[in-house]
Amino acid sequence: FFSSIGPMAQLLSHGVELDLKDGVQVYYLSPKSQSWQVGTICGTSGPHKLKVKDDETGDVSTVEKHTNEVHKFMENGYSPADEDLFSMNDLHSSTLLWCVSERFEGLKQQYTRMGEIILSMNPFEGMPYNRPEVMDSYVAETDKAPHCWQVAHKAFRNIVIRDEGNQSVLISGESGAGKTETTKTLLQYLGKLSHSNSSHKLQKEICARVSEKLKNSNPILESFGNAKTVRNDNSSRFGKYIKLMLEPKSGVIIGAEMTTYLLEKSRIVTQGEGERGYHVFYEFLSGISAEEKAKFGGLKEAKDYKCLNQGNCFQRRSTDGRRVEDDAQSYRGLVDAMDKLGIEEDVREQIFTVLAGILHLQNVEFGTDAGTGKSTIANPDVLKIAAELWGVDAEGLGKTFTVKSSTNIMTTLSTQNEAEDMRDAVSKALYQSVFDWLVSKLNEVIRGQPMGSQETKYIGLLDIFGFENFKTNSFEQMCINYTNEALQNHYNKYTFVEDAAECEREGIPLAITEYPDNQPCVDLIEGKGGLIQLLDGETHFKLGTDGGFTEKTWASENPFFIKPKSTVPDAFGIRHYAGDVMYTTTNFLEKNADTLKDDVRELFSSSSKSDFIRSLLPPVPEEVKSGRVKRTTVASSFRTQMAALRSEITSTKSHFIRCVKPNPACNPLCADKPYVLSQLNSAGVIQTIQIKREGYPVRIPHEDFWRRFRVIAPSKADRNAAEGDTPGKCLRLLQWWQCVYPFTARDYAIGRTKVFMRPYVVDVLENRRARRVQALFRAATPCLRAWVVRYRAEKARLQALREEQERIRFANNTSADIQGFAGAQAGLTDQVVSLFQDLATVFPHFDLPVLLGVVENTQTREQAVDILMDMQRQRVDAHLPRSMKLVLDLAGLRTEIQEAMAAKDFQTKDQVFGMTDADMEGLGFNQEEKDKLSQIILSQQSNWVAQERLNQLYPLRPLGPPPPGAGAADASSSAPAAPESAQHRPHLVTCDECFAYTKPEELEAHKQAHERRRQQAAADAEFAQRLQEEEQRSAQAPPPAAPPAGSADTPYAEQVAQIEAMGFSREQALNALNSNNGNLQSALNSLLGA
Repeated sequence: FFSSIGPMAQLLSHGVELDLKDGVQVYYLSPKSQSWQVGTICGTSGPHKLKVKDDETGDVSTVEKHTNEVHKFMENGYSPADEDLFSMNDLHSSTLLWCVSERFEGLKQQYTRMGEIILSMNPFEGMPYNRPEVMDSYVAETDKAPHCWQVAHKAFRNIVIRDEGNQSVLISGESGAGKTETTKTLLQYLGKLSHSNSSHKLQKEICARVSEKLKNSNPILESFGNAKTVRNDNSSRFGKYIKLMLEPKSGVIIGAEMTTYLLEKSRIVTQGEGERGYHVFYEFLSGISAEEKAKFGGLKEAKDYKCLNQGNCFQRRSTDGRRVEDDAQSYRGLVDAMDKLGIEEDVREQIFTVLAGILHLQNVEFGTDAGTGKSTIANPDVLKIAAELWGVDAEGLGKTFTVKSSTNIMTTLSTQNEAEDMRDAVSKALYQSVFDWLVSKLNEVIRGQPMGSQETKYIGLLDIFGFENFKTNSFEQMCINYTNEALQNHYNKYTFVEDAAECEREGIPLAITEYPDNQPCVDLIEGKGGLIQLLDGETHFKLGTDGGFTEKTWASENPFFIKPKSTVPDAFGIRHYAGDVMYTTTNFLEKNADTLKDDVRELFSSSSKSDFIRSLLPPVPEEVKSGRVKRTTVASSFRTQMAALRSEITSTKSHFIRCVKPNPACNPLCADKPYVLSQLNSAGVIQTIQIKREGYPVRIPHEDFWRRFRVIAPSKADRNAAEGDTPGKCLRLLQWWQCVYPFTARDYAIGRTKVFMRPYVVDVLENRRARRVQALFRAATPCLRAWVVRYRAEKARLQALREEQERIRFANNTSADIQGFAGAQAGLTDQVVSLFQDLATVFPHFDLPVLLGVVENTQTREQAVDILMDMQRQRVDAHLPRSMKLVLDLAGLRTEIQEAMAAKDFQTKDQVFGMTDADMEGLGFNQEEKDKLSQIILSQQSNWVAQERLNQLYPLRPLGPPPPGAGAADASSSAPAAPESAQHRPHLVTCDECFAYTKPEELEAHKQAHERRRQQAAADAEFAQRLQEEEQRSAQAPPPAAPPAGSADTPYAEQVAQIEAMGFSREQALNALNSNNGNLQSALNSLLGA
């Protein structure tokens, strides 16, 4: 313990000689508690030792002088009320431990910020600031308190607001530190954030639907994948990586995807003292009725099954640590969640049938034949129950246990241990298959609708099993700790190694050159000649043994390998980042091979029970069975998964939440200082604070920096230059604002290719940029709005011109013209000529040759009208506005659906965008059309959301000149107060409208230009107002009164005659024309539709 503290404290103390005299207050490492305590020096014990009296207990301890066992107490070294550890005045492992502990125990604060990293202490009880009802207020807060939600909020904003790439949140810590609960609350918060960020009905529905599915998936995963261990009553015995898919413009969650890692299968058949198997077994037995137990082969209580009673523990505490979890209630919640996610009742019954069979099978006992020494089944009736539940032959199932191998020449029987191992292998394989099926089903449900070519981004949440070190550590613990070692390696590289390498490349001096590096430990496990490679080689060797594998590992010269003192080849050790762990290699080869006899797979593939059971254990491929392809081992498969995971998170921008378990007993709000200190040390927390505080966490390439902040450059020459000395321009910009705001030259640095800054500097620049852009928007608003007014006026003029041309064409298309055209065509019958003349009057927009062609090729008037109406719908849709028609055509909707929408009086895109699934089904949509239209709607709504967000960030002022006295006052009120360092600069102006002019002539020229723009804006506003008033007068003018029936001077005389020629009465014609403002085509449509 002391050796692990030493180098770190030496690193942080910077070799400073302490003034250690009698009466001086110090932190000291107590030999009794193995933790930092506060005491007072009360004497010496020889030239190199000090006597320290504990301020709390009065005990006197002896510590080494001028070593890392003592640190001088600083009165203002830290403040528990400070939310960020970066601001500590005295950065040392002792002050860090006391600050975190006092925040947790005294202030009851679970979260502490370390720059961009969140440190979370598991409170083992519900805290008021973690409740779901608090999320709404936290989403709206601008100055957010430290919370795991803050990390999720930043990842979300990076995608939606800053248009960055994929994000990942890595939640790490040992078992019981609260990783699973943190993941669950992050999922809830991101769902809430996405929902609040969505401003349209369909977006909110999609987001709510995905969030609800993710919420319902939690009970299923916890029941089948979590178990009680000595460290954690709800320990995840598998890892998972959840990717939340976002539509990047709107931020709406459109789906999710889950990958799981290394389910602990040994827990299915055995548990340690004080532990339980997977929750689902206890929930199942507690939640079903006596009748259901009888249906599942006469099930009993959990204590009656060997695979559940070995830990002699049948209850578990809830997540708040204060009450006993009700397994029966959890079972009801499990069934309800499965039902909501679409797992049908018959499939649920098959799943529980498999579990019941496992319970019965694990109670099958084997004996030893006195004559042959081979195994026999002691209770075949129990085996028969399991076989009947699964629909397999009981005798055949029994032979797979008692017969080791069989050929035409010889049959080899199993020993009792071999038969028990094969029984356990069947149970593990069945449970693993059920778990994999559930994960696949959940992915199918939560993946959401396909987005086609639409770009999506994601936020990945990694909840992986914590570091483990038990009395007996086996193959599972090695894989779990390998995972944690690999993730710690990613953290080290992300935080330290790559940070240092980049600073060196950029020519930026480093404050600290020492940092933890566990790459050799990772190489020991996964590298060439590493433990996994040795294990695979021994597994594939026919005569391989656990002892042979152990002896091969002892030859390792890796400094992170521990060779035991014992000469019995059954153990080895690894110096992990979190502590030394000794592994017992018994059954390593068996667990790594994880083979199931081919006879068992063939037996279950022919089950008479259901397709579900037949699919659980499919036959082995022929190439594997013949030996042409090697069987994949568990370790190599897991190594491949880890490589893919590390590649995945390396491609994202990573965010970290470091979870800490405050005490091994899981007592609420109680910090065991030695226990906490070991986790802070192993997680590299102190090195992180030191390096990040002394370094530059924000790094932006020169070109990107200049492109973003060019708008606030002080020099016009720099702003207008297309190319040039970009690093120099970046430096001049930073130096300028350094004179205005209280940051110094130490807060930024210009590297060879990047600008290095501390967060405060970036905040200042972003604030200035936002205000400058807002000012530019305000200045451009009158011009833009005037352009819109002119564009709309020109558009209306062109539309009126087209209508006038159409009216003239219609007026010229007289009966004489129609008769003349018909008479010029030879060979037409009187019937064809009559029909042609009628239709030419009804459909004046068609060319006469087209009309004649339709008439000649149809048999009846009805057929001709149908064809022409269809042609008219294709050419000019009289019912659907053009913008909405474009949306419907883009979605590829059938004509009958568009007609149905027209009949329902759909006139705007808002009506289309407001449709629900039920509305679409009522109009005749199929699933493909629903998905396609939903994608288009979501895409367009996302553009609207982006525009609305822009308008919120940069609101536009009304048209017209500002009110009297508003200009200068508003500008001055929005400007920041310049610090004293900037007051000596002459003529400094930092308002939004007049921007940083240092010369009087420049400022005067700017004022004159500003006045010209104001006058132009006023003129544009006056023109827009006159145009708007004219449009309102035209719209309010009453339509001409219809003359009485029979009047000869009616303006609709010609139209009435045309309609009467089609067989309608004069009254019907006048009513239709009056209803449609004299438009003949609309009147005919209404009459024909009626």
